[in-house]
Amino acid sequence: MNRYLWFALAVALLLLFAFGSRLAGIFVDLLWFQELGYRAVYLGILRTQILLGLAMGAAFFLIVYANIRIARRWAPPVPRQYVELAIRERAAELARRSFNLLLLAGALVAAVAAALEASTHWQSALLYANPVSFGRADPLFGQDVGFYVFRLPFLLYLYQWLVFTLVVALLATAGVHYFDKALQVVMGVPRFAPHVKVHLSVLAAIILLVRAWGYQLAKYKLLFSPGNLIYGANYADVHARLPAIAILQVACVVLAAIFIFSIYRRGVVLPIAGLGALLLLSLLAGTVYPQMVQSVKVTPNETTLERPYIQNHIRATLDAYGLTPVKDQEFGESRMLTAEIINQHQGTIDNLRLWDHVPLLNAYSQQQSLRLYYEFADVDVDRYTVGGQERQVMLAARELNPARIPVSSWIGRHLQYTHGYGLVMSQVNAASAEGWPQYLIKDIDPMLSVAPELKVTTPQVYYGEADPDYCFVNTAVAEFDHPRGDQNVTNTYSGTGGFPIGGAVRRSILAFQLGDANILLSRDLRPTSRLMLRRTVPDRVRAVAPFLLQDPDPYLVLSDGRLYWMLDCYTTSSFYPYSAPAFEGGYNYLRNSVKAVVDAYNGSVTLYVSDPTDPIVRSYSRVFPALFAPISRMPAGLRSHIRYPELLFNKQTEVYGTYHMRDPLVFYQKEDVWTIAKELGSTDSTQSRRIEAYYVMMRLPGSDHTEMVLMRPFTARGKDNMVAWMAARCDSQDYGEIQVYKFPKTALAEGPSQVEARINNDPTISPQISLWDQRGSQVIHGHLLVIPIGGTVLYVRPLYLQAEAASSPIPELTRIILASDNPRRVVMERTLQDALRALVAGEAGEVATEQQPARPYAATGPQQAVTQSLPPNAQRLVREAWQRLQAAESAQRRGDWAAYGRELQGLRSALSQLQSGGTTNR
Repeated sequence: MNRYLWFALAVALLLLFAFGSRLAGIFVDLLWFQELGYRAVYLGILRTQILLGLAMGAAFFLIVYANIRIARRWAPPVPRQYVELAIRERAAELARRSFNLLLLAGALVAAVAAALEASTHWQSALLYANPVSFGRADPLFGQDVGFYVFRLPFLLYLYQWLVFTLVVALLATAGVHYFDKALQVVMGVPRFAPHVKVHLSVLAAIILLVRAWGYQLAKYKLLFSPGNLIYGANYADVHARLPAIAILQVACVVLAAIFIFSIYRRGVVLPIAGLGALLLLSLLAGTVYPQMVQSVKVTPNETTLERPYIQNHIRATLDAYGLTPVKDQEFGESRMLTAEIINQHQGTIDNLRLWDHVPLLNAYSQQQSLRLYYEFADVDVDRYTVGGQERQVMLAARELNPARIPVSSWIGRHLQYTHGYGLVMSQVNAASAEGWPQYLIKDIDPMLSVAPELKVTTPQVYYGEADPDYCFVNTAVAEFDHPRGDQNVTNTYSGTGGFPIGGAVRRSILAFQLGDANILLSRDLRPTSRLMLRRTVPDRVRAVAPFLLQDPDPYLVLSDGRLYWMLDCYTTSSFYPYSAPAFEGGYNYLRNSVKAVVDAYNGSVTLYVSDPTDPIVRSYSRVFPALFAPISRMPAGLRSHIRYPELLFNKQTEVYGTYHMRDPLVFYQKEDVWTIAKELGSTDSTQSRRIEAYYVMMRLPGSDHTEMVLMRPFTARGKDNMVAWMAARCDSQDYGEIQVYKFPKTALAEGPSQVEARINNDPTISPQISLWDQRGSQVIHGHLLVIPIGGTVLYVRPLYLQAEAASSPIPELTRIILASDNPRRVVMERTLQDALRALVAGEAGEVATEQQPARPYAATGPQQAVTQSLPPNAQRLVREAWQRLQAAESAQRRGDWAAYGRELQGLRSALSQLQSGGTTNR
């Protein structure tokens, strides 16, 4: 009895050593998922993994070990010469028993490995069990697309598993027979005992029958053939490979019958000859014949024979990427850019983005971090209602950098410094007198905002984009909240984030899982203290929905005084028939079906279904009904900040550049391929790069209101002229609508690279940039934005100046470059208003921005309040004097004394004009 107890204890310790960490991880995950209210989701995934692993592992063990046991049972008796002595007889019996145990142990280990590998296919198993019709059939076999997306991946896995398992069983069986001397090779010729031939022949016949089923699946795989011309079945596939596969399928069945028939005949010549014939047939029918058909018949008549298959490929690719509803329309002949057009599109002008992400992030970091331990991980673009008008803004969360906290102890890192604080928001189209961002929300204590709509009531950021370590809240240690002058303000967490650490048992498991003994030893932790894990937005969403592809850029949203993170998630597949893959992972289907929202304070994760027509998200909704919520349940404050995702739009533009050619002949000849427009990099002026999609507030052609869109320009392949631009609408009433505007082929617009060439060749702009670069400053070229406006195109490029000698340089928005195609002009001025006036100089009318009253959120200095009662000419001189003073001070800080002298001279001139009669109303 004691021996059994010791054995049981040894087995328990072995299991604890092997799976203890995994079991502790499951326990902690259960607590974490329970915190979010998704315990059923985790248990559902875990249950599927366990059942699938057990089923496939047990089946593997039964198939392999059953054949091994049969081989051992049929083993011939030990020859007499080995058992003449009793000691030798016992030794032989011990060897046989040891060999049996070794085979059992080997089969068990292999079965465990097979079970673990099978458990990784839980996702395809769930989709197989919960298919949803796409309502579209493939053009070759007439199967619903749902069969390929939901069922075929798991069937292919089952086929591969069966082949692997049966081959292992065959090799293991042959090895046992060889060990038992029932199978020998004499002078290169195999010699079988009768039962061995029966055993191996039956296994070989089963493998051949499984292979025949594999050929049936191979027919479906023709719809995913990567060819030189199209992706999917082409003429040679349908008229050569498909019949060849059918022939090979029949050949496998016939060969399986030959193996069974050969059991009753002596020798193995017939089965071996059959295998050789099958290999030869596979080579001739599966490879040589299709190549001959391709070379002799298809290539000379490719445009005619491949036409229907090209059409299938185009339709499927457009549908798989959500581009079927896209309609092309003419942008029209280029109109003259006038002051009237600018005034008519004042909403677009008021939201022109003059700040790039990198310079603005640098400015935020230098001006608004305020403490070394705060950082801004990223800058996001969004729109908010400010002063009664919807404005495009840029914003970033002030997050905690755990590597820079002033207290390096365990308490400081995990109990005291636990969260970031607040956010920064600035206008996209304005700068201060120094060329710095014009803030709408700034500072910490107090956090200043220019409008009541931007008030922040819950500024603490416990969950975000930065990667903080785990932390504990509601402990005996007061949490650092934010600095106030030379003092620190503390705070006690009052939210629902994290889960209670409980008593000694739970704390011991947490300490073991996190590898931190302080969790068990610390006296500052209480049973009600809460542990916060997975504190980055992507980690939280990935844990809750690992089957969704995430957008790489979560963005911050301020709604009703609280901070949230919004993350676009996608359903994907690699099994959409005829659709061309556009991802490195081989995905050829993409839908932005889910909008994930993460509370920055509580860490709650809510997944809203934004595309209920997507069959894949409908399938997952069946499996996890508690995981998804309809988009109609999203609060209105959050819904107003939904935007079309960049990852999806970038992929769609890349695909549409080729697949807008819907005529098969045009597609075949590649006559009208569009490429993404390119621009020069901001750091390397010799290296061009594709323009990434960008958000802009504008009025689309034919629309009567300003809205937020995501757009990207196209140029003709091999040329720099702009041929079209694509826009995806972001506002709720038209969300997801994609429009493409094409320029007339006889009047193509200038492409970004052509406009850049004009800028670089301008006799005024180019020398000035070169001068700045030579005087201890670095000129940073902003992205060139292409803004269609009123039947013409406006090109906008901001310039930033950054001192190279400064220890913490702050980029200053120093100039605005504007260009137009009609009139063909390029200008560079200090402000957007001045640049617009210069661009339309000589045209009738005047830009309305000059006469607009100052708005609280658009103020650029105190001079606006002073000049309200002065005549227009005096107002202009006051503004000019103020701008000259600001420019002189900026030049003084940079050490640019030549510019400093010029600006002082201009200031004297403006003041002199004021003194000599500038107050008269002229």
